[in-house]
Amino acid sequence: MSVARRLLIVVGLQREARLAGKGGVATVCSGGDVGLLERRLAGIDLGSVSGVVSFGLAGGLDATLAPGDLLLATAVAASSGTFGTDAALTDALAEALKSAGLRLSDGVFAGVDAAVLTPGDKATLRARTGAVAVDMESHVAARYAAAG
Repeated sequence: MSVARRLLIVVGLQREARLAGKGGVATVCSGGDVGLLERRLAGIDLGSVSGVVSFGLAGGLDATLAPGDLLLATAVAASSGTFGTDAALTDALAEALKSAGLRLSDGVFAGVDAAVLTPGDKATLRARTGAVAVDMESHVAARYAAAG
């Protein structure tokens, strides 16, 4: 007997969970609390998951980005290391978004445990990581996925 596996979407906000949770995927919401997200993910058997995607709003670090730009991570840089993305899943997401007529950019995301609020702190993070965007969920999702 095989176990049904589905995509797991990790989000920070409830409205992101409602948006992402359509179509039979599972969602986990952190509410901006990294520790809570880690505990919630620890309770999910990675073997029941076909892939892990972090989805939602991010802070821009690249000055060429505009509000509303759609980004797809190529890697996630965090204090715990750098995590590559799954090429097949990333390519499938990119193809689906492009076929829907959406303009897409990609790059490294920075994953942090606390909000980065000042322009100076954002510039420092960009210089240190080369990241185009920052969020508080991607690194936790990447660490969880890498554990499998």
